[in-house]
Amino acid sequence: SNCCHCEKCHLTILCLIAGKNDPREYGFNYKNDELAGMMKDFRMEIHFTHPSSNILYHIIQKELHKNYAINEVDKSLKWYYKMDIEKELSAQKRVMYRFIRKAKKMLRN
Repeated sequence: SNCCHCEKCHLTILCLIAGKNDPREYGFNYKNDELAGMMKDFRMEIHFTHPSSNILYHIIQKELHKNYAINEVDKSLKWYYKMDIEKELSAQKRVMYRFIRKAKKMLRN
């Protein structure tokens, strides 16, 4: 079964949605209101993946653009639809997000 909480699940869900498929038909059991939380988590996760993943992010974004107009995209996915992938996943942004992640972890402890 799929957990719907890890980066792999988030990426697969996004890929299926981009291809105009319902992820729930592929074993991803989540409620409509949970998608926003998953995509919020994914927005942070993409800054910690290997830069080679940028190609995959471009492919998914192209599929979204091909299959949806901006006003048809779920509001939790609009950030991805409009994102400048190269700018968002630059080394500078990655360092910033890693710093934020470490600071949050230190504050929790």
